[in-house]
Amino acid sequence: ERRLAAMPPGEREALVSLAGLPFWRHKDLEARGLSYHHLVTVHGLPIQRAKGGTYWPHDVLKEALLARADESVLLQNARAIEDLHPEQAARLYTLVQRPEEVVRLALPRAKAWLEESQWPEVVAWLAPLPEESLGPLRGLLALAYLERGESAKALRLAGGDSLSLVTLALPAFRSEKAARAKDLATQAIAQATCPLERILATRVALAARHALGERVDDEVAVLLSESAPFPAQHLAVRSFQLYIRPNYTLAKEGLEFSLQAGYPHRAVAFLQAMIRALFREEGSVEEVLAASERVLAEGHRGTRFVLPYAHVERAHVFVLLDQLQSAVDELERGIEEALLWPLWNVWRSAMELLVEVRLAQGLLAEAKALLDALEA
Repeated sequence: ERRLAAMPPGEREALVSLAGLPFWRHKDLEARGLSYHHLVTVHGLPIQRAKGGTYWPHDVLKEALLARADESVLLQNARAIEDLHPEQAARLYTLVQRPEEVVRLALPRAKAWLEESQWPEVVAWLAPLPEESLGPLRGLLALAYLERGESAKALRLAGGDSLSLVTLALPAFRSEKAARAKDLATQAIAQATCPLERILATRVALAARHALGERVDDEVAVLLSESAPFPAQHLAVRSFQLYIRPNYTLAKEGLEFSLQAGYPHRAVAFLQAMIRALFREEGSVEEVLAASERVLAEGHRGTRFVLPYAHVERAHVFVLLDQLQSAVDELERGIEEALLWPLWNVWRSAMELLVEVRLAQGLLAEAKALLDALEA
């Protein structure tokens, strides 16, 4: 702030006209009579230079410029970056209180967000907007809140559209109010405005009906076919099929489909199903360990979210084989990875299994220390 304040007014105004741009090109500076060297060496501003005449202002400088820019600058820059950096354009439109522009940019992306369950992105775009401006995206934000664990916000926001009804049906199902969940999901199917919404609502309705003792196998098979154009939702239907009819071969096929389609986070559910099958004396231990190694490799390649799950699942296999030290190694890695997020459910289940393994090894002091950590 002191360095910006010390700049000549004309230079500072020229610099502020760059507010909201994610990076600066050489021609952006040149057109405003500015230069990288002058900004850095004379004014001491935190800007990095990349190859090809591209400059990256530090976040603290970006925020300082945003605070100084007027509405016309932010609107002009938002329009300039809409195509290449829509998420940043949405932020600028939010800052100048133009929610209708954010909704305009968000609507073409809503289908992909829903299909891929991209809840963090939905919340990042839509949560800052006034509720009354959300329009057709209201139900999508409600569902995103629910799936991120913010149930109170989700239930307050849910209206009468299809996704809102799914948002109401899911907690009812999870609370074992299957009849209520079935009723809401059936209403959601009737209100659905696109195949994707109908598939999502049908999954919830079928789960509720299964919980009520109804036979839904044939309808699940139909839904598998209908969901084929939407790979992420198709995998969710496959996972539900395994829930109602555990089967090692189906689990193996689902894991393979997940990895080939580029959804390693979906592969976790199928890996878990393959391991449960081992305890029913189905399947091959060697195949399961090889599959778990592929999931771990995907985690190290970029989808790090899968690592704690994969390590903990591998530990179950080693427990089955009575290779307790290998199980300990996997659980300790899983606990470490779970704490990075933090994924407390994974952490807790890993800790509980590690207590059992330490007891089986006769290491009572180690088991006591783990129980103390769980209690804390």
